[in-house]
Amino acid sequence: METEKPKDRNPSTKELEHTVTIGGKPEKVSLEPGARLSDLLKKFLKTHPGLNLAGHSILLNSRLINHHEGELKENPILVQPSTVTIAPRLSGG
Repeated sequence: METEKPKDRNPSTKELEHTVTIGGKPEKVSLEPGARLSDLLKKFLKTHPGLNLAGHSILLNSRLINHHEGELKENPILVQPSTVTIAPRLSGG
């Protein structure tokens, strides 16, 4: 009796490893391709429950992502490994 070989995962469903940097400390977060920036932030915030994004700037691959009180105004799909930087929002005059 032949046993069926386990099928390899389809390379298109392989998780992508993203880097989230806060306070100069990078952390890796893995998600399926096609996940959105909001999915990445939700997963990251599970390990940083006290972090309030309202007072921070969010950059995706060095591009500022607009948000209000932590709610994203744009929510791009992540199709390649990305870098997200969360930095305190600067204010001044």
